[in-house]
Amino acid sequence: FEVGDKFRYVCDEQTANAINEKFAKEGEGPIIKAGDAFFAFDQARNYAMDLALNDFICTPDCDEAWTKLHIDALNELIKQGYEKLIVDFVFSHFDDGKPAIEFAADTRFYDRRKIKWKGIIHETMTEVAGPVKTCRISKDIAYLEHFQNKETDRTRYLSGLAWACHIQPANDRNCHYFARELMYYKKWHSAIAEFERHIAFNGWADERGQSWIYMGDCYAAIWYEDKALECWQKSLSVGSSRRAPFIAMAYRSLAPEQQARLDPMIIGFNPTDMYAVDHIRRVLLTFPGVFTGIGEFSVHKEFVSAKIAGETASL
Repeated sequence: FEVGDKFRYVCDEQTANAINEKFAKEGEGPIIKAGDAFFAFDQARNYAMDLALNDFICTPDCDEAWTKLHIDALNELIKQGYEKLIVDFVFSHFDDGKPAIEFAADTRFYDRRKIKWKGIIHETMTEVAGPVKTCRISKDIAYLEHFQNKETDRTRYLSGLAWACHIQPANDRNCHYFARELMYYKKWHSAIAEFERHIAFNGWADERGQSWIYMGDCYAAIWYEDKALECWQKSLSVGSSRRAPFIAMAYRSLAPEQQARLDPMIIGFNPTDMYAVDHIRRVLLTFPGVFTGIGEFSVHKEFVSAKIAGETASL
């Protein structure tokens, strides 16, 4: 606990006032209060890495378990000069225990001399000496599964991100996550201001495009429909992977008999994102009566044929 306290910070009244003055808008109430405590995860990770006995280390989170781990095969890859290993990672499971969402993860095996962690919250890896030699390994060598504690307290997540953005104002990823959190707490004006700040970084195009989408959602929530439409249109020019608003607007322009032939689906989002469920919920609430499912997650191709006019479709 004494070591952990090195990376634990408690917000004082002066800092809380400064953060609220900077980020809280339009009488939406305080975001942070004196006494809120936070943990600098990047500093803690880097400190722990320096204590490691080996240069090549493995850093799974405490709610993850290796269900396959072939040490000899891993050591052989290390001897070949690989500096980072990409493993298959199960993010979530179905009720029967089978993998539901699975993707590649590159933050579990790496040479600690080549990597540093950055970011108080949502910490990410940075390569300190240029690109590292990377290898994707098969499931029979290593397989990592995540078993999330659904009762984890996330009530201080908003204030933690506010504090992170105050301490590290140039971190565009934290800016985006902070703006999303403000939106989920329905602090619409505060969220709009933070999405604008994120867009001004001119960083990753897809994430900027998503910020335009979210900002449009915020404007729609406070009945500024023209501003919402403007934001949604700008999102398409930045990153075209988020098209739900345009599908909804096109659908609403159709006559009822034409609408009956269509089943619009929510697509183009990252199902592994911690906010994926909130994204789906928000799309359904923003465009009630439009979307009927989530892409191919919830519809079989044969069900679509009844919607096609004319001859039955075939290959």
